[in-house]
Amino acid sequence: MNWARIAKYTFFYFICSVASGVPLGYVMGRYDSTGEMIPSSIYWSFIFLSMVVEATIIYFLVKNQKKLAFIHALIVVLFSSLIASCILYLLTGEVLLDGWQIDYVCMFIALLFGVALGKHATKSSGVVNA
Repeated sequence: MNWARIAKYTFFYFICSVASGVPLGYVMGRYDSTGEMIPSSIYWSFIFLSMVVEATIIYFLVKNQKKLAFIHALIVVLFSSLIASCILYLLTGEVLLDGWQIDYVCMFIALLFGVALGKHATKSSGVVNA
C-alpha cells in the first residue's frame, strides 16, 4: 500500500468533489429555497459534472498502477466520504446518511468508471507497476 499516494489523491478527490458540488449547492440555495421549481435536468447535469470530476481523479490514481489499483481507489473514496461525514457531523451535530445517498452512489459510479478507464489505459500503454 502506498499511503502517501492514497493521502495525496484523497485530498485532491475531496477538494474537487466539494468544488464540483458547489454550483449545485448554489442553485439549490438560491432557487429551491424560494419555492421556484427547478427542472431535474439541471440537478442531473451538476451531478454528472461531479461524477466526471471524481472519475478523472480516480483515473489518474489508477492508470499507473498494476497491483491493488481498485483497493487504492476504494480507500480514496471511503476516506473522502469519511471526511465529508465528519464535517457534516461537526456542522449539524448528527450524521445524516440518507441525505448523502446520492453522493455515495455518484462516488461509487465514478470509482468504477475511473478504475475501468485507468486499467484500460494501463493495458493499452504497457505501463508497469509504478
